[in-house]
Amino acid sequence: MSLADEKKTVMGLSWTSTVHDGPETACRNGLVQLLAPATLHLSLDSGKIFSNSSETILNVFSVSDAMTDDGRQRTVQAVGNAGTLGSSPWLSFAQTIGVPDGAFDKDTGGYVCTADGLYLASFTVGAKAHATSSVDLVVVKKSGHSKTFTAGRDSVRRNGETTIAHEFLLDCPVGASIVVRMKREEFTDTTGFHLNTFSVIPYLPRKVVAQAWSLLKDYTSYTQGAPMDPFYFNLVTYNKDGLWDENTRVVKIKIAGYYYVYVSSGTGEDKPLHLSVQRNGLKVIEITHEPKTQNNNESEGHGVIVALNANDVLKVVGAVESYSYSTKEGLITSFFGMILYPM
Repeated sequence: MSLADEKKTVMGLSWTSTVHDGPETACRNGLVQLLAPATLHLSLDSGKIFSNSSETILNVFSVSDAMTDDGRQRTVQAVGNAGTLGSSPWLSFAQTIGVPDGAFDKDTGGYVCTADGLYLASFTVGAKAHATSSVDLVVVKKSGHSKTFTAGRDSVRRNGETTIAHEFLLDCPVGASIVVRMKREEFTDTTGFHLNTFSVIPYLPRKVVAQAWSLLKDYTSYTQGAPMDPFYFNLVTYNKDGLWDENTRVVKIKIAGYYYVYVSSGTGEDKPLHLSVQRNGLKVIEITHEPKTQNNNESEGHGVIVALNANDVLKVVGAVESYSYSTKEGLITSFFGMILYPM
């Protein structure tokens, strides 16, 4: 599947593995640099898509229009070179877009937070067939303390290229670095798809008061007898706007607007996952993972731009049967959202 403008493919999602006996969610993210006016179209280049009303989604918004450029905090997009790691554990990047001087190191893949605040960081990678693939996003503070977020595909039964993607809304202090680090070298890239990317967007909404939340879970949950409704997140990364209520486990919207909402989870060996975001009790998006051919842990994520009214209630629900895998070392399971535009 590819996204293209009038001239060329700007990014793609690759999933050529045929080893699965049930539906599963595959998503990716990325930034593109376009000149107005521009038209984008989504194409299914090969294969088939399974979808219900909450799975196949295309989200697009203008970073330059939605976010403020204060001269210091700027958006960066880096495109990596698959298979060129050499002896270094770091992903190397061939090109970058919109990088202020001194804010990005191509050799280490590190983005320096030039001011305290929230940053939307994301990466995508192409995972080779029959290989374990794992990527870390590490926030390294000036003190040397770090926090690691992991996404991967550790099942070696995949017989074709697949795409791994993950997004994080991070509260990053000034001087800290956001670094992408590959644990293993089993990565690839379909020509023109730009599968190996790293992006950082400072969250500085231009047209509306900032409203955001960011939650994590650092242990595994298995809903066998009853659903987890609402799903519980035990770590709060950001809740300064008071949207998340830990007692009721829901987010209550204060300002009407268009929000970007994202949920992610790890999956377990031969175990299903049905994790949805619901608005006022109705499903908005869902991660579906039902294959019985997975022989190790993997990770899935899904995001959507949705119009929300004041007093709307959002919650994450783990249906029966759902196995949500996460660890203190990897922090795979997450739920975050942020307002982009007023309504």
